[in-house]
Amino acid sequence: MTADKIKLAFVVNDVATEQDNYSTIRLARRAVARGHQVALIGLGDFIYDWEEGICAMATLSKISEFEDDTDYLAHLQNTGMDRTRIALSDWDILMLRSDPAEELVARSWAPSSSLLFAQLASLQRTIVLNDPRHLTDAVNKTYFQGFPASVRPETMITREPKEVRRFLDAHGGKGVIKPLQGSGGQGVFLLDKKNRQNLNQITEAVIRDGYAIVQEYLPAAADGDLRIITLNGRPLKVDDTYASLRRFSQTEDHRSNISAGGGYEMMAPDENALAIAEIVGPKLIDDGIEEKSNSGDGFGKFVALAGGAAVIGSSGISDSSKVDIGTAFASDVMAGGDGKNMNAMSRQVAQGGGAASQVGSDDDKGVFQFSCYDPGNFICVDYTLFSRAKSEQFKAQCAQGRNKQVASCDSSTRQAICSHQSPTGDTETHDYLYGSEPEQVKQACLSTGGKFRMVE
Repeated sequence: MTADKIKLAFVVNDVATEQDNYSTIRLARRAVARGHQVALIGLGDFIYDWEEGICAMATLSKISEFEDDTDYLAHLQNTGMDRTRIALSDWDILMLRSDPAEELVARSWAPSSSLLFAQLASLQRTIVLNDPRHLTDAVNKTYFQGFPASVRPETMITREPKEVRRFLDAHGGKGVIKPLQGSGGQGVFLLDKKNRQNLNQITEAVIRDGYAIVQEYLPAAADGDLRIITLNGRPLKVDDTYASLRRFSQTEDHRSNISAGGGYEMMAPDENALAIAEIVGPKLIDDGIEEKSNSGDGFGKFVALAGGAAVIGSSGISDSSKVDIGTAFASDVMAGGDGKNMNAMSRQVAQGGGAASQVGSDDDKGVFQFSCYDPGNFICVDYTLFSRAKSEQFKAQCAQGRNKQVASCDSSTRQAICSHQSPTGDTETHDYLYGSEPEQVKQACLSTGGKFRMVE
C-alpha cells in the first residue's frame, strides 16, 4: 500500500448484474478516481486456498478516469474484461454490499457462503465492513425486533394464518404483511376491510417461501417515509444538507418503494427523526453494522439504520441535492469511518495501559501479552502487562464495540508507532495512517510521554 492509498474490495451479488444507479458503483468509481485500488467480487467468486487463505476472482478497472457511473460500469462489464485472482490478505478493506433478497430463488446458498468467507477474511489483517459475524443476524427483518419498541411498529412473525388474523383483529383489522426476507416492495400487501375476504390467499402467497412479517399500519404512511443515511451511528451531513429523503407513493399503490414506482424528494429530518437515529445508533455500532440500508419497515414509523448507503445511488440522493452525498460518503469511508483523526483514542489507550501502578499478589504477577485491534479507527495496540487482573481488564475493554483481539499488530503496512512504559506494563499503539498524518500522531504521542517511530 502506498501512502494515503488503500486497496478496497466490494462484494456484490454479481458484477454482471450490477446497475449504474447502485450506490456501490458510485462509491467504487469515486474511490478509483481518488487513486485507490478497487476490486469487485461476486458472491460466487470466493476461493479458500490452503496456503493463502481467502482469495477471490475479482474484477479490477484498467483505467481510473470515467465520465460517470454508467461509463465505469460499462468498463467493468465489458466482455473482454478478465478477472484477476487476488489474495484478500493483501487488501485493506472488504466491503459487503450484496443484497441477500436477490438470491432467494436461484442462489440461496450464495449469501450465507459469502458471509462465511468474509468471517475468515476478517481473521487476517483485512478490515471487513459490515462485521460479517453480526451481519448474519441482520439478514432479514427479525433483526429490527432488537431495537426499542418506540422506534418500530408492533409486529408479528409467523407462518400460521390464524395468527395473522389474530394480529389484525387486535389492530383494528388493518395491517401490512410481507415476506420476512425480501426487499424492493416485493410481496407487500396492505390488509384492510376491502381485501379481508382474500386474506387466506394473500397469506398463503407470502408464506409460500418462508415466514411472513405482519405489522401495524401507521396512518403517517399515507405521507410516505423518511430515509436518513447515517455513518457510525450519526446522520450524514454535508455542509448544511442532510443525506435524507422522503419517499412517497405516486399512485393508489400504498408502497413508496422507488423500485415499485414511488417518488422521492430531499427532506431535512426533524427533531423526532434525529432523536430516533440517536437511539438506534449505539446498537448498530456495537453490532458492527455501520452502513446498512433502511428497509422502511414502519410504513410511516421511522426506523433509522446506520448507513443506508444503498440509498445513495438507487434513490438518487446525490442527484436530488446540491451536494454530492455519494462523494462525501466515499470520503468518510476512505478516511477510516468518520473522516477524523483518531489520535484521541490512541492517547486514551496508551495512557490507560500505563495508568495503574499497583501489582497484586504473586499469583497475579507474570507477563501477559495480547493485541487489540480497532478496525473502525485503524488502530492496534500491543499489550505486555505484568498483572493478570490488569490483563483481563484490558481484554474486557477490547471486547467492547467493534474491537477484536488479534495475534499481533505487526503489519507490512506503513504505520506510526507510539510506545509507553509503566510499572503495569508496556504498550505499543500502531496507527495505520488511514486518515491520519504522521506528524499529528507524533505530536500526540510525545505529548503523552511516549516514544515515537515510523515504519515505512
